[in-house]
Amino acid sequence: MKPIWWQLGLGLASLVGLVALLVQSTVPRMPGMTITGGMPMDGNGNPNGRMPGMTMPMGKVATRDAHALALLPSGQVFFGHHDGVQRFDSQQGLWRDTLRQSDYDAMNLAWDGERLIVAGHGVYAESRDLSLFRDLKPRGLPGGDLHGYAVNPSDPRQHYLWEVVGGLYRSDDGGATWKGLAGRGLPRGVHTLAVDGENRLYAGGAGLGLYRSTDGGRSFAPVDPPETDVLALGVGADWKLYAG
Repeated sequence: MKPIWWQLGLGLASLVGLVALLVQSTVPRMPGMTITGGMPMDGNGNPNGRMPGMTMPMGKVATRDAHALALLPSGQVFFGHHDGVQRFDSQQGLWRDTLRQSDYDAMNLAWDGERLIVAGHGVYAESRDLSLFRDLKPRGLPGGDLHGYAVNPSDPRQHYLWEVVGGLYRSDDGGATWKGLAGRGLPRGVHTLAVDGENRLYAGGAGLGLYRSTDGGRSFAPVDPPETDVLALGVGADWKLYAG
């Protein structure tokens, strides 16, 4: 069994190692706040080895909050916030709107190998060209308030989500149809989900701590976290679990 590695705080997490969400929070962000990636730098802002906890700014954001961050295998970085989705322009060092719409609450961003999926408060959409988004109309969900979303890296057609009214759901056809899961032992109030390379499903939330399922979401057991507020989960290419 591969070990769990905790990484608390964006400055300590290697962005390149996370093909998943690293920032998922309902805490408001002040316009102009800088998002940082996992490139260490010295006191003058220059890259300098691999000093833990030191990062190089990726660019300031001018949004009212920050919800989700996704790194694609191509190296493109997308940022979800309360009014849409932005993409990082590495040439100019700027975040540019990919989708801008008031209250388009992109709480979750997930990549399934072919599509960038956006899920949030009344939002469920996909983009195959990473430019235009198409609303999805799934079957089997009681509502559209999606607080957590995860794709199984071992089976990209297997998706999990947490719907506020109905709880935990799984899709085996890429999100077209959903079936409820018992989720025994998992409290309400889930904010984030992640699946590791051994098909273990993790769930966290504000004041919830961390829970793990080894049977596809039918039952959960608590995992002793370093803190009770777990608002972000990501699984790196090395299968380590990162939490923040």
